Amino acid sequence: MALHRPAWQENAFLSHSWGADKAVDGLYSNREYTGNQCTISADKKETATWRVDLQGVVSISYINILYRTDNVSGAYIGRFAGFFLYVSNTTFKEEGYLCFHEIQKVNSTPTEDHRINCTVNGRYVIFYNERRPDVAYPAYYSQYAFNELCEVEVYVN
Repeated sequence: MALHRPAWQENAFLSHSWGADKAVDGLYSNREYTGNQCTISADKKETATWRVDLQGVVSISYINILYRTDNVSGAYIGRFAGFFLYVSNTTFKEEGYLCFHEIQKVNSTPTEDHRINCTVNGRYVIFYNERRPDVAYPAYYSQYAFNELCEVEVYVN
């Protein structure tokens, strides 16, 4: 359902090559920096937000998230650790439904591929991550927040 739909990201990386639309283009065979198939957000940010507009309220069944790996398992676990996934009828995550919060406490337990069951109606799927200076995160978390998504697939009922 998300394929080729309009997407947006906060704190986009300087290059146009890694825009928000890369996460809904259907390409994810090369999940590395030079593969040009993933969104990449700017460095040294406290928050990272990405969203796709499904262009109408739909009945969602589940969402697949495929994260950047640089084709090495575990290479970027610290960057996506702790992420939130919301479904909303507006562009504000606070007005949406929290489908998932990745809260693993041990390094290597999150995986780069997530299938998230989320049976809810909504228009926007919102990926959010944060690294607040006043919060103590597990040691393997990255210092800054990123949204390096290679593909986000939304499946409907």
